[in-house]
Amino acid sequence: MIMTLATITAHAQKEISFDPTFTKKYAGTYHMAAVGSPVSNENDKYVLDETGMATWTIFSSNKPDGTTSFAPMTIKGTWRAAEGVIQICFRARKHGRIVPQTFRLSGDVFSSDKAYLKLMIISPPVQREPIIKK
Repeated sequence: MIMTLATITAHAQKEISFDPTFTKKYAGTYHMAAVGSPVSNENDKYVLDETGMATWTIFSSNKPDGTTSFAPMTIKGTWRAAEGVIQICFRARKHGRIVPQTFRLSGDVFSSDKAYLKLMIISPPVQREPIIKK
């Protein structure tokens, strides 16, 4: 059975009560790294916007001839959030199915069993008070 994004969303909503408040709260740019690896600018990047749209930028990938391509590639998807949870859905390149990834807040990162997301940029920028007051 091939599941559509709507079917996956319906199943996920039964398990997790998604809330647009948290979509706005967790919107931003994240670097993704494998569990046990440090975050760097070479890691994949996820941009999660306030409307629920997601962009995954892959900075290196394996080519069919076995060499590595360093040409950035982007994949569009969607995302939702609940308190302490981010779920991102992208269509997998190899088989075309929509694959949801669920990350749970753990300290200052969102973690899954194989990877974690580290917030790099808050979106939109937060208005802060000036450091020096007159």
